[in-house]
Amino acid sequence: ALLVATVLPLAAQVTEDPDLVGPGKLLFKFDGLRLGVDRDRTTGAKLDTLALGSSVMSLGLAPTVDLQIGIDLYMRQSLSLKGWKNTTAGLGDVTVRTKWLVREDEPSGEKLALIPYVKLPSNTGGVGNHSVEGGLLVPWTRTKGETTFGAMAEVDVLRNESDTGYEAAWQGSAYVSQEIFKPLSIYAETLLAIPPSGLSG
Repeated sequence: ALLVATVLPLAAQVTEDPDLVGPGKLLFKFDGLRLGVDRDRTTGAKLDTLALGSSVMSLGLAPTVDLQIGIDLYMRQSLSLKGWKNTTAGLGDVTVRTKWLVREDEPSGEKLALIPYVKLPSNTGGVGNHSVEGGLLVPWTRTKGETTFGAMAEVDVLRNESDTGYEAAWQGSAYVSQEIFKPLSIYAETLLAIPPSGLSG
């Protein structure tokens, strides 16, 4: 679980927001730095990921539909296993998404969206798997006063390790955000990820 206090307008780190930018409007989001560490407990393999300049452009196509295009301008991955280490670096893949707001209920403050996406293998330097992949995200939020609850279900269709087909990975996240006083808020978020191989004890 993550617990963060900030003096900026707060958004969850994993859970997507179902809000749209609006018809004809354009929004750019830019993350300066993202870090990730993934360890396989069965083999001891460790994957460290560094992404710089993660950019997402959102264009409002209609009152309930956005088009989004994202890319990591620089990505570095280091895989280590029993003293062996391999590092690759380059441009990341392009991701194309649409966000469809399927429910918005003003009295309850509820919003629900569908975000199908496809990843195009545009990477350089061997930082990707050179395969087209995709998936679906389903974010939900409910705002009551100064408190916002959010949750998201996600399924990713990924190329398998043997490069013979595709398999599904599942992920769920939830958060609660509370405004203390403007512009200070605090939030807590939790994440559960189920890889294609399933959960192991």
